[in-house]
Amino acid sequence: MKNWGIEARVLFVALVPGVVVAFTLVAYFLAIRYGDAEQELASRGQALARQLAQAAEYGAFSGNVVELRRLALLASREPDVSAVAFADRDGTPWVIAGSPQLAIAPSPVAAAKPRTGADGMTLAFEARIEPAPVSFEDPPPGAAEAGPTGALGSVHVEMSRRQVEARRWEILGVTAALVLSLLVAAGFLARRLGRDVTAPLRELERVVSSIGLGQMDARVAPHRAGTLRVLEDGINAMAASLAAARQRSESALADSEAALRRQNEFADALLKAQSDAGIATIVVEDGRIVYSNPAMRLLSGYSERELAQMPSFIQLVHPEAHEDMLENYQRRLAGESLDNRYEIPYVNRQGDLRHAEVSIARIPTEGGNGMLVVAFDSTKRKRDAERLARAHAELQDQKDAAERASQAKSRFLAAASHDLRQPLHALSLFVSELESAHQSAAQRRLVSGIATAADSMHEMLAALLDISRIDLAGLNPQIQACPLQPLLERIAVSHAGAARDKGLRVSVARTTAWARTDPRLLERIVANLLANAVRYTDRGGVLMGVRREGAEHLRIEVWDTGIGIEPEHVALVFQEFYQVANPERDARKGLGLGLSIVERLSQALDHPVRVRSAPGRGTVFSVTVPRAPSPATAPAPAEAEAAAHPGILVVAPREEAMARLCGKMMEWGCQVTAVAEPSEATHLVPASDLVVCDGTLLAALAGAVPTDGRTVPLLVVGDPDAAAGWPAAAQIAKPVRPAKLRALLQHLLPQITANSAG
Repeated sequence: MKNWGIEARVLFVALVPGVVVAFTLVAYFLAIRYGDAEQELASRGQALARQLAQAAEYGAFSGNVVELRRLALLASREPDVSAVAFADRDGTPWVIAGSPQLAIAPSPVAAAKPRTGADGMTLAFEARIEPAPVSFEDPPPGAAEAGPTGALGSVHVEMSRRQVEARRWEILGVTAALVLSLLVAAGFLARRLGRDVTAPLRELERVVSSIGLGQMDARVAPHRAGTLRVLEDGINAMAASLAAARQRSESALADSEAALRRQNEFADALLKAQSDAGIATIVVEDGRIVYSNPAMRLLSGYSERELAQMPSFIQLVHPEAHEDMLENYQRRLAGESLDNRYEIPYVNRQGDLRHAEVSIARIPTEGGNGMLVVAFDSTKRKRDAERLARAHAELQDQKDAAERASQAKSRFLAAASHDLRQPLHALSLFVSELESAHQSAAQRRLVSGIATAADSMHEMLAALLDISRIDLAGLNPQIQACPLQPLLERIAVSHAGAARDKGLRVSVARTTAWARTDPRLLERIVANLLANAVRYTDRGGVLMGVRREGAEHLRIEVWDTGIGIEPEHVALVFQEFYQVANPERDARKGLGLGLSIVERLSQALDHPVRVRSAPGRGTVFSVTVPRAPSPATAPAPAEAEAAAHPGILVVAPREEAMARLCGKMMEWGCQVTAVAEPSEATHLVPASDLVVCDGTLLAALAGAVPTDGRTVPLLVVGDPDAAAGWPAAAQIAKPVRPAKLRALLQHLLPQITANSAG
């Protein structure tokens, strides 16, 4: 095969796979066909023997030889049947049709499989003639119930395999002739088609050899069959490309010098443009300046000759920077990677101190220690930056002054609000007394108007004071773990009256979650959100609940069915005095400060507040707080009847408002003890059920905190100056409204009762 040509190889590759596949398929299908013929002959013999055994049962039982002979003759006429015999159970023949080649076996040992004769062309099949069962339902007296037992005889059928063998040779001959015809046709076709491949290949071989010898004009003549047209065209295109490449290489050598000249001209133009733009360039080798452009000469004031005669380029640098510049240069020569761009001071020939921004890079030179230095004068920019810094400092001073003025304004507003709270507190008590007195209809209208105005003033003063405290950074969050359910219930109780007046329901979803927060500030946030929801809801209700947000946070949500907020107003609702549904600035609809306070408090606590709303359907405000692990639940105290007359210790300055407040609590059935000095309250705290303390005196009451483990509830009036280590139970803002105070006392009553029972 090594000496075969292309045509022989193509013919071999085309025929060998087909021959192998053809002979494999022929052998496979002949084996299947032969097996089918043998199986068919065996199946026919077994079926014929069984059928004859069933048909001969009567003749064998009755000894009817004529019937048996008739069956034997009929069976012997079947194709491939050479002999049929019926024999008794001992193997003695009754009837024989044909010439049996094998001995007839006794019926008890009749073979289940066919026997083969000595010549291999005869198959013997036997079947036992079984008696049919006989059953007598009413046998005669004395007759034994017995039927035939054992085989009656056997059937012996011999079949010849000669026709099967003849059929095999017939199939083999036909198949061999068909395969041979196909191979001849395939060989003829392969030889015919191979010429269409081998001829173009020989032509391609000739042209490639010619091109290898340098004959670039050699071309492939396309074959008429077009079998390798793409390869022929590719070889021709390659030859044409090689010829064109030779021509281009000759012209490229001629053009290279012209291109080099153009590059030199471009480099000269670039250097000139840089120089004209004020960018100075020098090349330093071994510390000396070997090249300088006109911009460098203009920048330094030295001529090209003077620069070249300098012993070192360091002379251009300001004396204070000589050491740093020399160290930088030496480190660069040593191969260190440094910043390539920085600012240096330098002195020109006239002795003026100036500044330049410098960029340095190593370049190859004959000595091998070359540096390219590019610089431009940054003196004007540096001076502008200094002026800008001075202007910025002046603006910062003005900003600080404005902030101090704003803080002074906030302090004044806080002081004024605090001073106004006392007469407003007294006014609220006077109005409460007037409401309880007998009045005419006109007087009641007048008292109602006074109460409304007082409430509006109270709300505005409280809001302004809150904002002023926040602006003055007066907030000092006391972060602790606290349960959310009591906090939400307390807020719901304080707003239940306002909701009930509008026909609304306030609901709190049960929760056992605890949060890490300042309970006092968080209560103000959620209370403002609830008040806002009640104010802008006319039907339905408000729901407060807690959801989990991931593994570390909780989300307190306030849902309402109010008027909702348009999308364009959502981003503005946290601004001061901004109210979507109150263009007429009706004080009864609020002041527009509640959500502003919410935002400031949430920023102080780092509790993000979010809002989503659907106009006409309602709004959801949410506050995200850190989650705290719930402490182990303490055993519930024994239930006891609520104390009808709790003992209340009031620690407050002796002023008319607090005196009237004590009088109100006494009217409600409380036992009130009032002191003006915290030192007087120390021995009274353990015997009290509740301590009501003015916020300004709370810090001085620190010595009265119980240390025996007993918890006395504390109600702080106004904003406390310090927590004083006392776990405050609740807080109420000044001026105190009697209705709100009574609601808080009702809320604290269960805890008072538990302490009394303990």
